[in-house]
Amino acid sequence: FDILVDFKTFVALKINAVSSVALGYLGVIGGNIFSQFISLVLSYILDVPQTISVNQATIEMSLHSSYAWLMIIPVIFLGPIVEELIFRKSFFALFKNDYVALAVSSIVFGIIHLTSETSIANALVNGPSYFIMGVVFGGIYLLTKKNIWIVSLVHMLVNGISVLGILFL
Repeated sequence: FDILVDFKTFVALKINAVSSVALGYLGVIGGNIFSQFISLVLSYILDVPQTISVNQATIEMSLHSSYAWLMIIPVIFLGPIVEELIFRKSFFALFKNDYVALAVSSIVFGIIHLTSETSIANALVNGPSYFIMGVVFGGIYLLTKKNIWIVSLVHMLVNGISVLGILFL
């Protein structure tokens, strides 16, 4: 199993794994800044106001409900693990060329997160954040020699900080 090999490599890295996760998170912050700029430009060009994506609004609504505790484990742990196994491990195994895998997995990652948008214009304005996060996560995966655990931990950290922000800010 590649996942077990990745885990053994991850455990052997020790401090390097922590710094890789921290650097990955910094990459996510940079990606978020860049994607917000792209969304702003697209919003202006398409004359569509920037709004929160339907995906994000649904998560926020669920986290403000009386059943919020049921969302914490899936959003912070299960979602990132499943998404990384699908969009990184599977896509990069499917395509021989890493750049093709990165592009295709990032596009599909973005589209999956936009399926509930109310219009194509809204999807175009909200899409860059998901597409660019797909690129960032894919880049982390490649830079860590395709170690699924490091990119999964970065994804969990991103979702965990987001959940804390939604719950307490």
